[in-house]
Amino acid sequence: MKIRLLLATVALILLVVPKILFAGDYVISPPPKSLDKFYPPESKTPRWTQQMHKISGAFGGVFVDMKENDWKNAEAGAKRFLENYREAAKWVPEWEDLFDLNAAKKFTDSVTSHDPKQIKKASGPVAETCSKCHSKNYLPVWARYHMPSVKKIKITDPIAEEEMDYKAFMYRLSSNFKEMTVNFSQEQYMKVFQAANHFQKRIKELRSVCSKCHVSEWSRSAVSVRQFFVNDDILEVIQDIKKDLATGEPNPEKFWEIVETIGVQSCKKCHLVHQSFTLIQQAWAEPKN
Repeated sequence: MKIRLLLATVALILLVVPKILFAGDYVISPPPKSLDKFYPPESKTPRWTQQMHKISGAFGGVFVDMKENDWKNAEAGAKRFLENYREAAKWVPEWEDLFDLNAAKKFTDSVTSHDPKQIKKASGPVAETCSKCHSKNYLPVWARYHMPSVKKIKITDPIAEEEMDYKAFMYRLSSNFKEMTVNFSQEQYMKVFQAANHFQKRIKELRSVCSKCHVSEWSRSAVSVRQFFVNDDILEVIQDIKKDLATGEPNPEKFWEIVETIGVQSCKKCHLVHQSFTLIQQAWAEPKN
């Protein structure tokens, strides 16, 4: 039971951890502002990402064609690579030094040799420039342009019947979770039932918010909904807690097993996907001293 109580406590900490982290702990810098014009809302499409795909597709295509001894398409692909690589190098002045135009030209020229050893050797410096840029900027770009900010999320609290921001709502959700575990330890089962009921209703409301990003016209099905970390399985185990409490003699082993399930299968897994990006965004938004 002590282990399960510890897991429940850890899950609670994960819910409120943004309160105990500070911007000074981060060294991940935001992307340069000049990149904004290549992503929505300034651009209709994520042009930078699309350009990277063009570069990657052409570069990788050379090796596919080389393996198949299709030198005509290999040379055409190398030329497309160089064109798109040069174009991208002009877009973000702050990243100009991350592109090695000399190495890109040498790689393209090497393809005309039809010599796999020479081509692989020439590809090395190009691949190195890509790797260095990605290791430094891949995560910041995802955090800035691909992961929606929770600051834009408004959610209606089904208990208080009021609209609030996402962070405030999650704090109330975590409070319900804590109320469940603390009151169960104190054998105050009516309070546990009320907390579980509030927790269940708020989880249902949270799922409706999640569905705005996770379910689209292309993925609208029972399968896609079940992939949420606030899916029917989680709602069912919360209902099991309420049913067990209604007997008047709740089973402690069952209760702590369910608490562990919620903490690991819902809270933790959702945080593993989303929380790192949220914390990075939060750190960037905080004023520097």
